[in-house]
Amino acid sequence: MLFQVEQSNVNYVVSTLAVSWKDAFVLCEQSGMELVSITSAKEQNAVAEALSSYPPQHGFSKGYWTSGTRFNGNSFVWFTSGKPLVYNQFADNQPDNAGNNENLGQSNFKYVISTVAVPWKDAFVLCKQSGMELVSITSAEEQNAVADALSAYPTKQGFSNGYWTSGTRFNGNSFVWFTSGKPLVYTRFADKQPDNAGNNENCIEFFMYCENSYKWNDRDCSQKAGYICQERSD
Repeated sequence: MLFQVEQSNVNYVVSTLAVSWKDAFVLCEQSGMELVSITSAKEQNAVAEALSSYPPQHGFSKGYWTSGTRFNGNSFVWFTSGKPLVYNQFADNQPDNAGNNENLGQSNFKYVISTVAVPWKDAFVLCKQSGMELVSITSAEEQNAVADALSAYPTKQGFSNGYWTSGTRFNGNSFVWFTSGKPLVYTRFADKQPDNAGNNENCIEFFMYCENSYKWNDRDCSQKAGYICQERSD
């Protein structure tokens, strides 16, 4: 699915998590965005550019949902606005409504990144509402996979510019992954972290330590940050 962000310096957020069209629409709405509508060649090119950072898969049924849907079994409209399609870029011999049930304009990766800044608690709830969970990082392999997923997004270096994980301090003491309750075995904290500055840094953010290098930092859970959801392990 493609999230469209209004009044933001990021026009599109791409999710590689495969969901139904209805779920994609709801997930975008819950994130304060909308499922993408493409009304001009300029927008078509912008979406294509946003997707260029992702591994391409050629062919039908390997794409990303838009808000385009067939209205009353007839012509297509952009569901987010209700407006008919004026500009379109359908492939040759499309739409063909194969099986008489292809009513939607059109994903298995592990992580979904949200650049919408929210407190840690809200990030946890939003992932749950989306059928996912706030990310836990239990190995170097997962650390690298999350870093790779973030590489497609504009990210500032330094503390407090990161993304929430499910890491949180348990009973004011050691950290656990809140999604599983398990203690941290693998860690990737930055130098001199966690430091619990102000005695209230109880959640873990995943941030860019230096170019192409990501580490962890403890941070005040009430502060706002983007967040990383992952497919549930259960």
